[in-house]
Amino acid sequence: MMLVGCGGTGSSGSGSAFVRIVNAEPGLDSATFTFGVNVFSNALAYLAFTPTYTSISSGSSVQVLVTNSTGGTVATQNVGIASGNYYTAYAAGTLASPQLVLQTEDHSAPPSGDERINVMNLSPTVTTTDIYVTPTTTTSLTGVSPTFSNVSFGAAQSVVEPANVGYIVWFTQAGTKTVLTSLNTGILAAGALPRYILVDSSASAGSGQQLMSLSDN
Repeated sequence: MMLVGCGGTGSSGSGSAFVRIVNAEPGLDSATFTFGVNVFSNALAYLAFTPTYTSISSGSSVQVLVTNSTGGTVATQNVGIASGNYYTAYAAGTLASPQLVLQTEDHSAPPSGDERINVMNLSPTVTTTDIYVTPTTTTSLTGVSPTFSNVSFGAAQSVVEPANVGYIVWFTQAGTKTVLTSLNTGILAAGALPRYILVDSSASAGSGQQLMSLSDN
């Protein structure tokens, strides 16, 4: 299955795009991605990721292939890769139901003095989640409305907030105040593009959740 996120600009003609890869599939001990003729021989362990974006060839139908440590196919799909766009490709789902999630990212600068906080649900055991972005003084979600409601598996959202202050990012069971996990972002500078991803805590699906932190810049 392929889930394609939204955002970003560009065309699918000739040129280069930029991709980062993440192994977010519980139980997948090693993930190697191939984009067309571009092979990423990273053999990424669970929750490992490439630290930088790599240039790849764009095209209207680029085959993306994910293989495991023995070379067996985990997932494959043909997708459009637009020139100039930034993507993160995730091995996701479970061993019984592997999925490939390709997220198009918005790397444009937020307004002056602001940061853009990106959030995403990639826990295969949490079908929907509510997400809160609150001041660090928040100790309870009672009476607080979600920043985003019913965020499904593979979906991403973003919110622009003033920079140079900290926030707490909370993920809860959808429709409740039951906290799955939370994270204090710390102080982030103007122009920052942090990304917080809900994932399962260990290589065993259903082992609880944690937040994985990435930066889009």
